Amino acid sequence: MPGIKSIHFIGIGGIGMSALAQLYAHKGYDISGCDTTIDTQACDLVRNAGGRVYQGNGGEQCYSESPDIVVYSTAIAKDSPEIAFFTKKNIPCIHRSELLAQLTREHKTIAVSGSHGKTTTSALIAHILWKSNFDPSAMIGGLVPSFSSNVLHGKSDLFVSEADESDRSFERLTSQYAVVTNIDREHVDVYTTEEIAYQAFDNFVHAMAPDGTLFLNAADSGVQKWVENSDQTGHKKIVWFGYKSCCRVPDIELVNARWDGLQWRFDLIDHATGKQYDKFSIRIFGEHMLNNVVVACAVCLQIGVSVEQLRESLKSFETVDRRFTIRGSYHGVAIVDDYGHHPTEIAAALETVAKFAGIGHRVLVFFQPHRYTRTAYLWNDFVEVFAKLPPSICVAITDIYAASEEPIENINARNLVEEIKKKRNDGCCFYIPFAEFDEQMHTCIDTMVAEKDVVLFLGAGKIDEYIKALELF
Repeated sequence: MPGIKSIHFIGIGGIGMSALAQLYAHKGYDISGCDTTIDTQACDLVRNAGGRVYQGNGGEQCYSESPDIVVYSTAIAKDSPEIAFFTKKNIPCIHRSELLAQLTREHKTIAVSGSHGKTTTSALIAHILWKSNFDPSAMIGGLVPSFSSNVLHGKSDLFVSEADESDRSFERLTSQYAVVTNIDREHVDVYTTEEIAYQAFDNFVHAMAPDGTLFLNAADSGVQKWVENSDQTGHKKIVWFGYKSCCRVPDIELVNARWDGLQWRFDLIDHATGKQYDKFSIRIFGEHMLNNVVVACAVCLQIGVSVEQLRESLKSFETVDRRFTIRGSYHGVAIVDDYGHHPTEIAAALETVAKFAGIGHRVLVFFQPHRYTRTAYLWNDFVEVFAKLPPSICVAITDIYAASEEPIENINARNLVEEIKKKRNDGCCFYIPFAEFDEQMHTCIDTMVAEKDVVLFLGAGKIDEYIKALELF
């Protein structure tokens, strides 16, 4: 970026913001940033890359910086005091997507979009390319154990990035390889109609390189419906991928999947050539994750990864942080952490934890809803997913994590619990005020589960932080 030597990030502790800060630090830029919480692994990674991280978005040290540009995320209001301060000093303030868009223009980008599975899919693609010596750069929306970070800083022209549709910023990204994992009712405050969502995905495709390749999920009805109404996908080379219940014959299909108690084993069929490749394995929890695995395989094979490289790299993959992560054992009770916050994701996590616990064992779920708008628009879906659980799975729901949103009348955890209880006869669903969560969490675990049972912390807010209060082994 001509004339730009220093960049300041407002909200640098966010997973996406911290990744951008690290990538630009590695490119030689002087990096600083601030956030309300800085005692996190994401902030540590920025500091390790040479960035300065200050406490408080409006702190004195934050205002002492005189950067060439300031970057903010959607979580920061455009009329915030911080942006007003730097604007008054005639320092340009830009949304983080503009900085990410610059990276996508400078690289041969693999952009991963979709309502669910972006982080795991991006991490898988980055891991496979990295282990196969393609030396990519990557920006992942979670911490990836195999490279102990949310970024890779490689020397090749390949760049793997999530394409975030939540605020339509993915429409700005340029890609050589574009992925749509699925299209579901999500971010309904932004996409108030299907037509608006379809237009956004059309814009994402339109921004691709003219000779780019589009990877689409043949097993997702939302993707199928979008394609039927799209005026963009017909102009692109499309590789269809799929696992089970495909709406059409995929080009790359994952078949013969079986869980052996430790890992998934599966085969791949390339329907374009008629070849079948056998004996793949990956240690990842949840059958739904195989949808992410098959697209990662399809993308990497298209880029040039060999079948043998694919086999070997998948063996060493470890799931992204907070994607059904086993944190440890508390008095013989397994403690699991999952980021699921949409009813579709919650259903998948609950199915996975039930199988993980096994017959005859109880599961205690602590769930924190994320955003008032999501809870309001998908209220009936939340009620349905928790109401149909068996008596062996008990659910405690705490207050909604606002994520900077204003409360909506009658949309709260207590009312959600009451609606669930009306449809759930066993009564094993109850409300815990967040202010009392720490104390009640311990009481519930001590009295409701026993050795070999499972506790699942579920949600995209702050509920996972309470795992630290448990003495795990």
